[in-house]
Amino acid sequence: MWVTWTNALAFCRWLSDKVQSNKVQLSVDLPSEAEWEKAARGTDGRLYPWGDELPDINRCNFGMALNDTTRVGSYSPQGDSPYGCADMSGNLWEWTRSILVRYPYDLKDGREDMKTEGLRVLRVAHSLRVKRWSDAHTARQTRRLQKIGPMDLE
Repeated sequence: MWVTWTNALAFCRWLSDKVQSNKVQLSVDLPSEAEWEKAARGTDGRLYPWGDELPDINRCNFGMALNDTTRVGSYSPQGDSPYGCADMSGNLWEWTRSILVRYPYDLKDGREDMKTEGLRVLRVAHSLRVKRWSDAHTARQTRRLQKIGPMDLE
């Protein structure tokens, strides 16, 4: 199932409205690319959410073992990030609110301005049904989708 960046933002707004109450002020938003990466990798330089060990079918939806996406938490806790985030590698691509700009990351370069037009960053957490995308390098949560076609934008 393909979800556009615009649809992902709309869902966040809908969910924010849904959870608001007189007692709870909660805002749901897409993470920045930096927030997403920290949630996936922590701060110790690991290659994968669980550490530096290569991915396998016990840690993530890897190597086209299932030919489909899996339910969130299917690989918990062995595949979780240091912050307890599940499925940060090996299931699908995830939108961030950041504009696709080359590294190094610079908060002041405008990439987090929601009014700026441009391609947004998708972070890897996927296992596409194409053999070349199911290797250990692609399962790394540090991967970014570099090319986005016209069908991906709304």
